[in-house]
Amino acid sequence: INIMVSKWGRLAVCAAVVCTAAGASVRPGGTGVAVDHCQGMPPLSATLHTVYQALPDRTVTVPSFIRASSGEQSPGCTRLVAPTDGAVNLLLGCPPAFDNNATVSSSLLEANIPGLVVRAIPGSSCLVVALDLEADFRQAVEVASNLPLALDALVLPHSMSPPAANVVANAAALGQRERAMATKDEVVRGVSDEAGYYSLLEQLSGAKEVKLPDGTYWTIKTRNTYQTVQSLVAAEWVADWFTTEANLEVSLREFTCCGGTTARNVVARLQGSGAGADEVVVVGAHMDSLPTGDLAPGAVDNGSGTVGLLLMAREFAKHSWNRTIEFVAFGAEEQGIHGSAAYVQQSAADGVHIVSALCMDMIAYSNRYFGVTIEGTSNAAIQELMRVVEGNTKEYSADLQVRLTDNSFGSDHVSFQRAGIPAILAIELDDTNYPHYHRATDTVAQTTPKQAVDIVKGLAATLVDLAGED
Repeated sequence: INIMVSKWGRLAVCAAVVCTAAGASVRPGGTGVAVDHCQGMPPLSATLHTVYQALPDRTVTVPSFIRASSGEQSPGCTRLVAPTDGAVNLLLGCPPAFDNNATVSSSLLEANIPGLVVRAIPGSSCLVVALDLEADFRQAVEVASNLPLALDALVLPHSMSPPAANVVANAAALGQRERAMATKDEVVRGVSDEAGYYSLLEQLSGAKEVKLPDGTYWTIKTRNTYQTVQSLVAAEWVADWFTTEANLEVSLREFTCCGGTTARNVVARLQGSGAGADEVVVVGAHMDSLPTGDLAPGAVDNGSGTVGLLLMAREFAKHSWNRTIEFVAFGAEEQGIHGSAAYVQQSAADGVHIVSALCMDMIAYSNRYFGVTIEGTSNAAIQELMRVVEGNTKEYSADLQVRLTDNSFGSDHVSFQRAGIPAILAIELDDTNYPHYHRATDTVAQTTPKQAVDIVKGLAATLVDLAGED
C-alpha cells in the first residue's frame, strides 16, 4: 500500500475494500452503476468513491455522475449513476476552509494536463477531477497537492504500479472527519459553560430556588427516593428544563420499587432524522440523592452528573442527528439502580433499539486528583467505546487525568451492560475519597465545576461520534 502525506501533514493509509462509504446502496448493472446517497450517510464524495469501488474494472466515464429522476430514488436519497463504457480515474476534492472551486479548477486546467476534465459536484463544494489513462497522473497529483484541496479519493490507474486495487490515499475518511470535527468543536464549546453549570447545580441541590412550571418557586432540599413530594418536584423541574430550554419531547415514567415506593425516570427524546433514526443512544445520570431525611443536597452525588445531562441536551438539540438520542435522569439509583433497570426493561418491551449508553455519576469533586475514571468491562464493544471516550476526553479536556477500568459496579451503566448494551460510566477519580459522600454536607460548595465540565466535554464529543450528524 502506498502512502501519501499532504502538505498539511495529514496522512491516510488504507486498502480499497476498507475505504468504501458504509451504508451506500450500490447496484452494478450492464450500463452502469447506481448508488443511493441518503441522509445520514457519509459525505457525497465518500459515496462517489463507493461507486468507484463497485466497478469491476475500476473505471468510470465522463460525465462521471448523472442524477437520476426523483421517481427512481428512495425518500431522502439522491440516486447517482456512473456509466462504465470508458476508462477514467477520479480525484475528488473539497476545499477545506472555503468554497473556491473556480480557483482550484482554473489552477488545474492551467497546468495543461492532457485528458484532464474538472467538474463540480452539484449540491457540494467538491470537485470531480477526471483523467483518462493517457493523462500524466503524477503531474495532476503534484498540481493538486499545492492547492487548498483536501483529497477525498485518489485512485491509481491500471497502467501504474501498484494496481488500482491499492488506494494510495483516501481522504474520504479524512474529509468526513474534518466535517464531523467542525460539528464536534461547536458542540463542545456549547457545553463548556462553567458558570452556567454551577448555577444549575445550585438550583438542583437547594442552594437557590427553582421556578416550577406553575410559576411558583421551590427550594429542592432533597431528591431522596422516599421523600416523595420533594423527589417529584425535582423530577418535574428537570422535565420542565428539558422542555423549555432544549425543546425536547419529555415523559415522566413511573415505576415501583423500594418497598412499594413510586419513583420516576425523566426521559427527554431528541428524534433522529437520518437512516439510523430507529437506533437510540442514551445519555444518563441518576438524579436521586442520599441521605434519608429532610436534607440531601446531593450536589456531587449526583447533581453533578444530572446537570451535565441538562447541558448536553440543550446543546445537542441545536443540531440534527442521524440516530435518536434519549437523555434520561434516572430515579432510585441509590436503592439499587432501579430506575435504569426499569428504563432498560421498558425500552426492550417497547421495541426500542438502544445501541449504546453514556452515564455520569459523581463528576464534580476534585481533591487529590483532577480527572475521570472511564468504567466499563472486558467486553470488546465496551472496550471500543471506552477508547473512544478516552480519545475524545484527551483531545478536548487535556488537563484531565484519564483512567480506564474494567471493574463495572454500583451505577446505572450496569443495567445496560446486563442487557448486552455497550455502556460506560464517567466518574471522578476522587470518587472513593469524597468526605461528604451520602451526607447532608454534599453541597455545591464542595464542587469543582471545571472538572465536571471537562468530563462533560469528553462525553459530548463522544456523543457526536455515536449519534452522527445528519
